[in-house]
Amino acid sequence: MILISICFISLLFVILNLFLTKNDYLNPAVIFPLLFLIQGIFNIFALTYLELTFHIEVLIILSVSYLIFTIFNFLNLGRKINQLNLNNDKIFKPIAIPNYIYYIAIILFIIVIYFQYRRLGQIASASGFGGVNLNEKIALYDKLTKFNPKRFSTLNIHLPGIISNLAILTQAFGYLISYKIVQNFISNKTYKIFDFSIVFLLVCQMYLGGSRSPIFRLVTFTLFIFYILNLYRGSSRKQMRKVMSKIIQFMIVVVAFFSVSLSLYGRAVEYNTFHYLYIYLGAPLYNLDLFIQKTQFPVFQDYFGGQTFISAWNYWLPRHDLPTIILKLPFVKYDGAYQLGNVYTTFYQFLYDFGYLGVFVLITIISIYYTTTYRGLRQRPQVTKLTMTLFIYAYLFNDLIMLIFSNRFYETILNVNTIKIFIAVYFLKSILFDNGFYFGKYYLRLR
Repeated sequence: MILISICFISLLFVILNLFLTKNDYLNPAVIFPLLFLIQGIFNIFALTYLELTFHIEVLIILSVSYLIFTIFNFLNLGRKINQLNLNNDKIFKPIAIPNYIYYIAIILFIIVIYFQYRRLGQIASASGFGGVNLNEKIALYDKLTKFNPKRFSTLNIHLPGIISNLAILTQAFGYLISYKIVQNFISNKTYKIFDFSIVFLLVCQMYLGGSRSPIFRLVTFTLFIFYILNLYRGSSRKQMRKVMSKIIQFMIVVVAFFSVSLSLYGRAVEYNTFHYLYIYLGAPLYNLDLFIQKTQFPVFQDYFGGQTFISAWNYWLPRHDLPTIILKLPFVKYDGAYQLGNVYTTFYQFLYDFGYLGVFVLITIISIYYTTTYRGLRQRPQVTKLTMTLFIYAYLFNDLIMLIFSNRFYETILNVNTIKIFIAVYFLKSILFDNGFYFGKYYLRLR
């Protein structure tokens, strides 16, 4: 009964926020309950082979969180959206980058990828697996960094500092090229082979990092840019429905690809396709319920918000000769046949560190950022350039989606590498796109 109520309440808030926003499909107040609705539906289907029991606490957490998003969404509706100018060609003026910039970028990508590949081999050899293939090396690296960081730190095998900074630079450039592809497609449907070569190299760089999450972030970034630029273009509701149809079709392809890409990361498929998807798209909600029923929280820790703000702590602690914090994410085993993974939605870390009050404070912060920033983006349909506000929101759009999975939002915004990427993007876009630097209303022209 509780599970049905979760689905009903989620659907209710989806419909309510669609009504308030006049069918703005990617409004954060629509996306947030929609994703948990999908989780609820997956749990309903899982009842065909699993005995799942949900309790009132999860329903209350979700309902109040939906309400918080809806309240701030409603408050932001008072900020009027400017009328779109369908004839403003400046919005979609094609972006041009000199070929020599691509040559330099390709060389830098190749250097970074080479050192990443070499590091994987060094880690495998130091761990006694020097003869394994690339997929198994990536799997070993992923397991060490996620589940045995102490062992990984003792290996003391890292990318040289200059290569780590180059990786930030190439990643920033790759994201800007992804934006360029979308804007030029909408502008005049022009393509450049160099652009797709850069994106391919960026995906290779991300692949050698051992996780599919960065690639998924790149996908959601690109899709959000495609959606918002179509809004800026002045597309009608009928046209936006077609845009959403294309986005949904593409996401289905992406999910299918991620499902069959396990072997590329050296991971074995132990379950049928549905249960594999359920681990990611349904089980986190059930795992959260189990945690609430079995744990006394908040849990005492040495550091304030150790699980929620782990990115910040794990940057600060080693620089003061203190051990880093390890995420407390035990695997959930349903029975001898089925595992349910080790993710518990974003609410898990909030409860772990701060209890129920912390949940609502931290969700309020998240909802204020997403609803306010999104409304601000909707107020600027006459934009003639890529703003940092748009880039950062599109980058963090993935973290809105991943709230059903983990505490990705605070992990991302408190990660030093994220800040470095934003700084690199600002300088690169200023030089390559803007031919100058914007400081609020002020503009410093380069030439």
